[in-house]
Amino acid sequence: MCWKSFKKVGFLTTPDGATDMVDETYKVQEGDQIEWDWLIETWEGYRIGQDKYVGVRPIPYQNFNPDHPNYKKLPYVGSLYSNTNSRVQSLVDIMKPLQYMYIILWYRLELAIARDKGKVPVMDITQIPKSMGLDVKHWMHTLSSLGIMFVNPYEEGISDDVVRAGKPSTFNQFQALDLSMSDVILQYIQLLDKVDMMAAELTGITPQRMGSIQNDELVGNVQRSVTQSSYVTEELYIIHNDVKRRVLENLLNISKWCWGNSKKKYVDFIMDDMSRSLIEIDQDFLNSDYDIFVVDSSKEASKIESVRQLMQPALQAGASLNEAVQLLISDNLSDISDKLKQIDLKKEQMMQQQQQQEQQMQQMQMQSQQQMVQQENQFKDMINQRDNETKIQVAQIQAQVSLEVASMAKSEVDDTPIKMEELRVKESLENRKIDTKKEIDERKLDLDTRKNAADINKMMEEIEQKTKDLEMKKKSLKEKDKSDREVSNKKLSLEKQKADKDLSFRREESNKKLELERQKSEKQMELDEELARRDMELKEELKRKELEFKKAQLRQQAKQKAAEPTKKN
Repeated sequence: MCWKSFKKVGFLTTPDGATDMVDETYKVQEGDQIEWDWLIETWEGYRIGQDKYVGVRPIPYQNFNPDHPNYKKLPYVGSLYSNTNSRVQSLVDIMKPLQYMYIILWYRLELAIARDKGKVPVMDITQIPKSMGLDVKHWMHTLSSLGIMFVNPYEEGISDDVVRAGKPSTFNQFQALDLSMSDVILQYIQLLDKVDMMAAELTGITPQRMGSIQNDELVGNVQRSVTQSSYVTEELYIIHNDVKRRVLENLLNISKWCWGNSKKKYVDFIMDDMSRSLIEIDQDFLNSDYDIFVVDSSKEASKIESVRQLMQPALQAGASLNEAVQLLISDNLSDISDKLKQIDLKKEQMMQQQQQQEQQMQQMQMQSQQQMVQQENQFKDMINQRDNETKIQVAQIQAQVSLEVASMAKSEVDDTPIKMEELRVKESLENRKIDTKKEIDERKLDLDTRKNAADINKMMEEIEQKTKDLEMKKKSLKEKDKSDREVSNKKLSLEKQKADKDLSFRREESNKKLELERQKSEKQMELDEELARRDMELKEELKRKELEFKKAQLRQQAKQKAAEPTKKN
């Protein structure tokens, strides 16, 4: 038994300003300031009989809340049902009268089945053909084993003249009494069905919800019945789920006391995804208040199921098998939402990296194209400048030559040096043209070399980018293989757990079957013993009646013999 009591505590303030809570056994020191108050404390103990109490003590794991010191909970968790305007009644209390009625009707049904004898034939025992050596025992054996009942209508009561004349017998003395209780048994079965229907109406659990669906029922009617039944029982589930939530909350508060008294600082914990994790226990855990929030609505379950149906499109869109398995394992909508956000964030980062790489490649291509255009423009400008310089020099030389020719014509000097000078000028012009052409070819060759070098650099960059892409693909394939191995390991562990559960279930089923067969065999043995006992009693009764009949015949014969001398006299 548990109860709440009061405990005297003091709120201590030391001279250095520190505060603490002490009990009434604290010895006050000089300079201490204490404010005494009474707080609620839960106790436990055991009562033996009416006046003996043992094990009385305060509960070790007191649920203390600094914000609400007097808020204490008893270690028992429960809920009151149907206590609004009447006496408290649980669903079991409401169903007790129907259960009692069901037991009574079932007992009556067993009695009716025990009294049921079926159809019993009524036969004249004198028709047994004793002249053929058949007594009652042999006649019953022939009837039960062969299914043939031998009757001699001339056995007794017919004169010998009729028998010798061969007159056919008009025997028709067989009758049957109907000792069957089938009508009563059927009525009891109907009453039991009625009790079941009343229980279903009171609890709100319809046969359709339990899976009992007729062939002629429509799908819409079945769904409506199941939905209406869930609405009726929703209150019961809410109350029961609240009890479970409070039990878990008390368990969490007790765990603070247990781990606080232990010397362990780390807890080996198994997460929802079956992974192991080490949780550190610190003072924040021991001095904090915790609560549990449970979501159990049908809308939440339908949302989770709808999200799980999106796994196939997600896999087609590029999601890994590990991510899909994590989403399938999770049964919390918020966790699924967080994991989907992480997947989307990861995909966005990968897309951004790809876009950045593409932009860098485009910028490098544009820069190389601009450099090529600039080099071509510079080369064209240089060629034009050289052509202009060459044209200017040629014009200057021609003008100088024409002036010299004119001056020499005036002086009437020999024209041989002039011709030599003309040849020299022409030769220099040809040499200049050859040099200019050679320089232009060299510049073109240099430009082609630069173009080839740019193309080679571009090809090298493309090869390097392809190499990086291949490395990224190899890395992703390795991660995918790793995730696939993890998924396969998880699947193997789940299959192993399932196989263990199936094995234990089959063992339980086999044990149950063996127990049922043993009970059935025991009942069959009891029934066989009862039938054998009744058969013996029937045989003894038949022997007794046969003896009485023979005695009666002997007495009758004795009377007839005693009467014959009287008649003769």
